Amino acid sequence: MRENKEKQALSDLMIKPVQRIPRYELLVKDLLKHTPEDHPDHPFLIDAQRNIKQVAERINKGMKSAEEVERNARIVQEIESHIEGMEDVRGPREGL
Repeated sequence: MRENKEKQALSDLMIKPVQRIPRYELLVKDLLKHTPEDHPDHPFLIDAQRNIKQVAERINKGMKSAEEVERNARIVQEIESHIEGMEDVRGPREGL
């Protein structure tokens, strides 16, 4: 078993597939640039480019949505920290 001197956090590992999408976009774009239109693979590359773009857009929307949820949770926590007795109201619901 090999030793991993540079341990990575789970969040770092989870982001790697997301970071690959733009690379795939660039790769397919470059392949299209160098593939003649009459080549049998050209239509497949067009489809691949369209599909990769759609995936990238969905990922971006999901990330924006997750960031918004996080931001809203921080705002709620900030508001709750300024309300006296809020921990008494919040307490029982946290276990649900």
